[in-house]
Amino acid sequence: MNFFNKNRLIFWLLVILVVINISALVTFFLYYQGQKKQGIENPADNTFRTFQRELSLTPEQSGKVNSINARYRSLSGPISTELKSKRSALLEELASDDPDTFLLNKYAEEIGILQKEIQKAAIRQYLELKVVCDSHQCRKLSQFYFQLYGGKEPGTGHGKRMQNRFRHGQRN
Repeated sequence: MNFFNKNRLIFWLLVILVVINISALVTFFLYYQGQKKQGIENPADNTFRTFQRELSLTPEQSGKVNSINARYRSLSGPISTELKSKRSALLEELASDDPDTFLLNKYAEEIGILQKEIQKAAIRQYLELKVVCDSHQCRKLSQFYFQLYGGKEPGTGHGKRMQNRFRHGQRN
């Protein structure tokens, strides 16, 4: 093979390698941008999609569930923000050299009241969702809330009575 043919072959081989590398980089960046867009989605939309998928909601039910969840977010959002603020103030006071116990107790009371309000809003949301759902969907909704709050599902036999029935080999 003469010198010019050898150089031409190497040149075209390099061109092909450059094109492959550029296409790999473009593919990587497009894929990475797609992943970023999916990560930026609104968590409220994910919750709604989860409800819709898990409960097999009809379009009419979906509209009602969406409005119930939006109402809950509008109620709980400001409370949650204030709760974070009170917790931060509590932690700052605890971190001070001479924490004021009166102020700490005041923050604890305020945090308790805010948590109570959020819990009441969650109860209202659940009861409103329960009205929208049929009996099968209500069972799934109940399971969803049990998982959300970390409790044991009713009827699973893991209540206190079942745990303490035979303690230390003796029957209670």
